[in-house]
Amino acid sequence: MHKSFVIDGTHCTGCKGLLEDVIKDVPGVTAVTVDPQNGKTEIEHNENLDFNQLKKEVAEAGQYHIEE
Repeated sequence: MHKSFVIDGTHCTGCKGLLEDVIKDVPGVTAVTVDPQNGKTEIEHNENLDFNQLKKEVAEAGQYHIEE
């Protein structure tokens, strides 16, 4: 399964690395790519993904917010 969204607050390669590490550790996520310039995020996931948990983990990583 595939999902795309934008993470507000992403602006550099440091953000990219941090967010990719956080997101890939969320149960159900199998792959993740974050574009550091615009925050566009692409994930591959299985049916076990809890998107609310993913949003919580991203918010707890810093000043980030998933736009839906």
